[in-house]
Amino acid sequence: MKSTLFFIVLICLLLTLPKCQHTTTIDNTPVASGFTKDSGYIYDYDLLQKIKFDTIDSLFSYINIYKNDTVGKYYKANNGHYFSCLNASHGYEGYLLVETLLDGTIIAEEPFGVGIHSCCWDKRYDGFKKYGNYISFRSCTTGSAVCGGSISLFKSLKPQGEMRDISESIWTATDGLENYRDVTSNMVIKHDTVIMHYTAVDYTEIRNKKKVNKTEKFTVRYVDNNSSWIALDSTRFNINQ
Repeated sequence: MKSTLFFIVLICLLLTLPKCQHTTTIDNTPVASGFTKDSGYIYDYDLLQKIKFDTIDSLFSYINIYKNDTVGKYYKANNGHYFSCLNASHGYEGYLLVETLLDGTIIAEEPFGVGIHSCCWDKRYDGFKKYGNYISFRSCTTGSAVCGGSISLFKSLKPQGEMRDISESIWTATDGLENYRDVTSNMVIKHDTVIMHYTAVDYTEIRNKKKVNKTEKFTVRYVDNNSSWIALDSTRFNINQ
């Protein structure tokens, strides 16, 4: 009898207690589609929001996507298109370049190689920049005691092999491992002409002591021929000499 009364009292208490309210929070923040700034970085969590990839695309599979990591960099071109450089496993030190509309619709995508070793890049995406009306990508020449940089300049994306680059820099041993040549440059763009102001320094280095033997300055003009840059002074085209 006592046990029956206990259960009746317990049920009454449960019925009179306030009901527990379960609330589900819904995030109504709109998800950005495409690009919202003129330049910036692309992360693993917003890659597919910015660029409308078909994830079964063979080129998409090359992109290196790591959690909470930067996977690319982008710039808005003067024609309103967006160019992205994505870290990818394609060839030597590979990247995937993508040209899109504002909403992320892909116009073109091409794999670009830096070289066997990215000696002419200071850090990731350092070789991908915008200069005036042009997007640029720097590739490196490497070897035994040599590191050089050359840049592709373009307004629309095409295969890397169809472009002719502009020589930007070269560091190389000229005689054994004591004499060197270091060529650097300063680039000026005027319309569809690129003016490269080069400085070549020949020096000797022994036991970390550097002696400059010769310094030479010269200028080469390049004209745009559908993203293949032609040096007007062909005698100065090879900056190794």
